[in-house]
Amino acid sequence: ECKQNNLERMAEKEAIIQELKVDKKIVLNDKTERILELKKSQQLLEEKMETIENEKQAIQDKYINLQGILSNSYKKGSFAENKLEEMLRSNVSNDYIVENIGSKEEHSTDIHLKTKESDGVVLLESKFYSTNSKNMITKEVRKFMNDIDSCKCRMNVLSAIFVSISCDIPNITNDFECRVEKGIRCYYFANMTEEKCKLLYVVLGIESKLYKERIW
Repeated sequence: ECKQNNLERMAEKEAIIQELKVDKKIVLNDKTERILELKKSQQLLEEKMETIENEKQAIQDKYINLQGILSNSYKKGSFAENKLEEMLRSNVSNDYIVENIGSKEEHSTDIHLKTKESDGVVLLESKFYSTNSKNMITKEVRKFMNDIDSCKCRMNVLSAIFVSISCDIPNITNDFECRVEKGIRCYYFANMTEEKCKLLYVVLGIESKLYKERIW
């Protein structure tokens, strides 16, 4: 009987040892899984931090580039022309061929929008002055008028548009105005916004439609 009791106790002891081994294995597996999860989380965090740093650097580069543009009147004007040209190509290319004249031709305005039917042209001049320099716009409007005269001698000018990106057009508008000058419709856009850009596209659509009706 004593021997039987010893065997039972040994069996119980062995069972406990096996159970402890199983528990230890489970704990070790859980620990390994947690370590792997933590390493994965750390890797994702490092990747996210790297992405944020790259985006931050890209923003800083753009800011430095923009500062360089805004501090130089020629670069500033060129930036405005190119941006406006890009927007026009994306939104009115069904009706017009957009040509950035820039400094290629004197007395011609910045951009010519040529109708795809016949030979009509809408002239567009863009200026990018700060509010402190807005009085310079008056001189630019006079030049705009002279450019219209010059272009009318060489092409079929349908209308003309003057865009002041970031300030008023003194004695004309701080928003939008349409006038008949030089025998054509002249549109003035000041302090451009997304809504005014949409209005610009509408105006160009109307000009295209009026021209088509006239030639047909």
